[in-house]
Order: sequence, then C-alpha cells, then structure tokens
Amino acid sequence: MEGYDLGVGRPHTERVYVKVTAEFDSTGYMQPVSITWSDGRTFPIEKVQGFRPAGMTRNDLAMDYFTVLIHGNEKLLFLNISTLGSLAVLVAGL
Repeated sequence: MEGYDLGVGRPHTERVYVKVTAEFDSTGYMQPVSITWSDGRTFPIEKVQGFRPAGMTRNDLAMDYFTVLIHGNEKLLFLNISTLGSLAVLVAGL
C-alpha cells in the first residue's frame, strides 16, 4: 500500500506478492493480463506501458519489471526468476 514516510516526503511502497495471469505469444513473449490478490480479488491490467530488465537481486535472482495500468493508475509489476526456474511476482504501490 502506498503511504508517506514521515519527514521524508517520498511515497512508501509495499511489495505484495500476487498471482499473475499472463498470455504468451509464439515467440515466448509474456503479456500480463490480470493480477489476483490472496483474498481472491482480481484486477485486470488495462495496458502494459513498458518492460525493462531490472538487474540481479542479492540472492542472484534475475529481476525484470512491467509498467502497467490498473484502474487507471500506473503500477510496477516485478518479476523475479530464480536459477531453478520458479518465479515470484510482486506489485509495488497497489
């Protein structure tokens, strides 16, 4: 959830892991189409505005992110891919 750090004035972003529904084309390109919270609420992704590699985490996980529109608000949808092929997705500031 988004809030503000007292005295700093910057938005505070909480990372929340969510289920992501995605479509894949014949080249393997992934297009996220919706996210589902742990309580079952589903939010469609209205538009994917961009995709960027975000580097490696401290645990040697490759991290990429999509910039998406959900309910008309721009959000960052991060994708962590482990060396074992599992993935975890989180949404910043929803």
